[in-house]
Amino acid sequence: MLKHNLRAVFAMDRFFPGLCSSPRPARAPWRRRGFSYVEIVIVVLVLGILTAAAVPKYADTLVRMRLDAAARRIATDLATAQARACATSSSQTITFTLPPAGNRYEIAGMSDPDRPGVTYAVNLAEAPYQITLGAVDLGGDATLIYNGYGIPDSAGTIVIQAGKYARRITIDPDTGIAVVDPLITTVDAVTTATS
Repeated sequence: MLKHNLRAVFAMDRFFPGLCSSPRPARAPWRRRGFSYVEIVIVVLVLGILTAAAVPKYADTLVRMRLDAAARRIATDLATAQARACATSSSQTITFTLPPAGNRYEIAGMSDPDRPGVTYAVNLAEAPYQITLGAVDLGGDATLIYNGYGIPDSAGTIVIQAGKYARRITIDPDTGIAVVDPLITTVDAVTTATS
């Protein structure tokens, strides 16, 4: 009787596979589930080539963006000093310090919004700008004074540099408005930009 029942169970296994037997081992060795080392090496090489082509363009774009941000910051701070001069009916002085003595500018009499009690100063060599003041010509010196009416004591130019790029900020003698000129692509052009 037991033999007969076992035969019936094994017979049912033909019609319902896996009902009574243990799971079958993987039977298709030709069916792989991963990548070969050659495929992985090819993908890594292609990614390496693409990265090598993109990194210089990324670095170049980063330099231009820092230069543009610094130029806009200087123009905005000059406009702020001019507006303060008009609002307070008193003169506002902006002093630029060129390398090697420094790489910064400050607005006398204006306190830093982040550090009250400290004179407002921007160090252009530090992050996020990391640029250099190339040349400052504000009527023969590196100081610009807006009178109580917002008129500058002189016209002038400020040239900032980063890598092979430079930007020039021009101060109009009549209105005192600072305008950021287009990108200068070589540092050699800086000498002609200031003259």
